[in-house]
Amino acid sequence: MAPEVVGWLLELSDDDFGFVAYHIDLLQELGPHLGDPYVRRLPGALRVLRLHLGARVYGLTHVMPASGRIALLTVLREDGPAEEADVQRALDTIQHCVTAGSLRAEEVRDLATA
Repeated sequence: MAPEVVGWLLELSDDDFGFVAYHIDLLQELGPHLGDPYVRRLPGALRVLRLHLGARVYGLTHVMPASGRIALLTVLREDGPAEEADVQRALDTIQHCVTAGSLRAEEVRDLATA
């Protein structure tokens, strides 16, 4: 889980945190079979888990390598379609995760073919 996501989670109320944790667990359980309205596709292997917290909609960008473990990358405020900058930020975070050792380079190569 990238630092941006950890920071965002720590700022949530207990109720919102529980709601988000439930949906992350659901994503882990169903993986690529969890689709709309919960998950939408971004370019390549990137996906966004959509979360309605009160009047706001957030998105957690993520990838799920063949290992099956989810890499949560960035937090988006979902006011519309993801912008190119949002996608690039998620891709940059993947590289940061590889450098930091929380994602393996082999997993990233697998994503390029997904």
